[in-house]
Amino acid sequence: MPSVRAFWINAALLMVKPVLHSICNEKFKQDFPSTELRNSGTDRNTHLEALARSLQGVAPWLELQEDPEAVALAPIARCAIALATDPNSTQYMAFTRGSQVEDAHQRQPLVDAAILAHAMLRAPRQLWGKLERGVKRNVIAALHLTRGIKPYMNNWQLFASIIEAFMYSHGEQVQEDRLLTGLRLHKEWYLGDGWWGDGPEFAHNFYNSYVIQPMLYDILTALHHRQGVESTPQFFIQEGLGELETLVSEGMSRWSSLLESFVHPDGSYPVIGRSVVYRCGAFHVLSLAALKHLLPSHVLPGQARTALTRAINRTLDASVTYDRNGWLTIGLIGSQPHLAQFYSSQGSMYQAAAVFLPLGLAASDPFWTDPQMPTTWEKLWRGEQAAS
Repeated sequence: MPSVRAFWINAALLMVKPVLHSICNEKFKQDFPSTELRNSGTDRNTHLEALARSLQGVAPWLELQEDPEAVALAPIARCAIALATDPNSTQYMAFTRGSQVEDAHQRQPLVDAAILAHAMLRAPRQLWGKLERGVKRNVIAALHLTRGIKPYMNNWQLFASIIEAFMYSHGEQVQEDRLLTGLRLHKEWYLGDGWWGDGPEFAHNFYNSYVIQPMLYDILTALHHRQGVESTPQFFIQEGLGELETLVSEGMSRWSSLLESFVHPDGSYPVIGRSVVYRCGAFHVLSLAALKHLLPSHVLPGQARTALTRAINRTLDASVTYDRNGWLTIGLIGSQPHLAQFYSSQGSMYQAAAVFLPLGLAASDPFWTDPQMPTTWEKLWRGEQAAS
């Protein structure tokens, strides 16, 4: 019987390997999305969505280089980045505003360029350091193109911030206003009890987990490192970003607890708000907290692993989750395209890869070695003692 870690690796490869291989074979823009899901509004952006979101989730695993599958996949990931950012490549992806009527589709390249930057922050050696010099220049040029895109007044502010945090961490010139505006606003938008508004107002959805808290955490972490040297910039102190760091730490603890307690023994969980078609990507914060050893004391690593494994098994069942071409379908369980918002494409579905962050933990880590144990949901509904 395969180990739980082997199950996770197989699930991750089933999702991201076809995307990366297809790009490197220079067939991706021809073959993706599947014919029945093509849409003139989203097709321009969907390729970068699939690439960036795939890499964001498996980046820590590629960085670890412990498993032979990760060793084999890392150069393919670098090949995909190289082709996606080369203006002379057939696989060059959209990093600029579209020409259609002003709407979210036109600004979408900012989102997925940011997610690509996020992936490279999570794998500084494998997804950045080992890129050839010319590829690095192309990546920086592609990210620069997004500076012409104005983010909306919601979680999108962090997309501009994380691109500039990536620039800062690698010694590139930074647009300080784009870096700091998102951080300043999220100091204002904290609502309490671990929740940020998606903008100035409360929104009952998973965006604290999809985007807000993971990006805040990794932006603030990146600002403590510049070209491999640990330091704290003066603006970090002047802007009071240490206070925001404390809020993020507390928020991640709270959200990790909530997310772990949501998972039913069959792997189902509450369907809340928009973008539920991102499947188990809803557990981004729980996966990140496990990776960074930031789980609250009452959520043991084995509990978190059990909850996440169940959610993966339920939402990524290969028999219903992938279409005949091997791409993720649009839906929560199988193909449910009518669940998607107007901005979601087949490439958006690869946000689900965020659940795989704990693969960046060594096989000897308690997350993998702890025995299976009951989750909070099980304890509470059995009448046992449990924190919530």
